[in-house]
Amino acid sequence: MLSKYPVTTDRGEYRVTIKNIYWYDDGGDIYKVEIFEPYIKWKLFRRFRLVATLRAEEKYRNDFVKVARHSVLNYEERLIEREEEQRIINEAHAVFHEWDGDMTTKEVAK
Repeated sequence: MLSKYPVTTDRGEYRVTIKNIYWYDDGGDIYKVEIFEPYIKWKLFRRFRLVATLRAEEKYRNDFVKVARHSVLNYEERLIEREEEQRIINEAHAVFHEWDGDMTTKEVAK
């Protein structure tokens, strides 16, 4: 098992743990990558909250730096997509609340 803290990006710091969960006879491996975010507990202790579990396969064969980078970037891309989806949902909620509920057909005055 490999672990690295801090792994720093523009969005924050993470702890990355890489575990070899399966290896094939031909030398290919599958790695389990866990990404943790730090938080402070009781203003004294730094703890880590698991935020993502990913799988990295043979294309990164024994290059654990690439495994960690790809996994963190993949996690952050998913965060950006979730934030965009939430923004769209919030806008739809606002439009719904602004709607007056009138569905009658109105004639345009001439």
